Order: sequence, then structure tokens, then C-alpha cells
Amino acid sequence: MENMKEIIAGQMKEMRARIEEHAGPDVCAEFFRDSEKAAASTNPVDNALWMKEAIDRLDTSTDKKTRENIMTACGHACLTVNIKGMEASKEVRRKCATEEEFLNIELNAQPDITRFERNGEIINWYYTPRKIGKGIRCFCPLLSMLPEGINVSLTYCQCSRAFVQAYWEGILGRPIKVELGETSITGAEECKFIIHL
Repeated sequence: MENMKEIIAGQMKEMRARIEEHAGPDVCAEFFRDSEKAAASTNPVDNALWMKEAIDRLDTSTDKKTRENIMTACGHACLTVNIKGMEASKEVRRKCATEEEFLNIELNAQPDITRFERNGEIINWYYTPRKIGKGIRCFCPLLSMLPEGINVSLTYCQCSRAFVQAYWEGILGRPIKVELGETSITGAEECKFIIHL
């Protein structure tokens, strides 16, 4: 549990820095209102409910572009902490003669919690957080235990979109575009990322 508290504290520190950078100290103070209660709690449901309210405050205090910039920066930072998966895939890519050969390997070697559908130059990448464990709605520890029936703004999922984009760009060594389809914390059964190769 202590390790999880450290992870969450690191995520909150990163989020604070990105909000201050892109939206300023007043918006940051409003976002982090009552954060000491969440920080003191060891209950992941309480933390998820606090984060949902904080994202609601961010949505009302900033424009769409600013919110996307904040969450994109958070997603890029998250990848730097969770780099091992990308590095393993980059190693597979280096051993493949072509990008197509790599994609065939990568798309067929996914764990049970993910799946792919490919249609030409578009890959739909699905995550199913519920397959990790009962009650889990998000891979992110900040919202993993969001109660059923309570949904969060798609703003939060821009972090995951940016993570997926940076992950694939790092592996392929070139720019790509990733769009959000639907996500489990906004009410869907799965998270869907649309990857434009």
C-alpha cells in the first residue's frame, strides 16, 4: 500500500506542475482544493471520487486546448516512468526487417487485458481494465477504483491518449496520430484508442 501511495504522490506532483505550467497558480489551487483529504486517505475509492471532482473543476476553469495540453504533458511524463514496455517493443522492432513484420508480431502478442483490430493504416487498440480485477475501471491508480455509475470527463483520458501516442511514436520512430474513442471511466466497457499509422 505504501508503494501505491508513493506512486499516487508522484502523479499528483506531476499534475500540479503541469496545471501550473499551462493554466497558472489560481487554476491549480482550485484543482487541488481539499487535496489533503485525498492524500491522507488510503481508500482508493475516496481518491477516485476526489479526482473526479477535481477534473470537473478543471473542465469549468479552463478551455479545451489548455486541458488537453495539461493531460498530454501528464501522459508523456507517465510514459517516462513506465518505459519498460516500450523499450521491450522497441527491441522487437529493431529485430524486424520491416515495420509491417513488427506490427504483425506486436498485434498478436498482447496480454489478455488488451486487444487490437487493424483496418489498413488504422489500429483500434482496446484496453479492458476490468480484466485486471474486480471493480477496476482504469489502469491509472488515481481513478482505478472509481465506483460504477460515476463517470469522469473525457478530459482525464487525454493523459492515456498521449501515453499511447508517445508509446507508438517511440517504437516506430516517427509521428503518428491517436484519437480517443471511448473509455471505461466515461461509461464504456473498454477504452478504445484509434491509432493512425
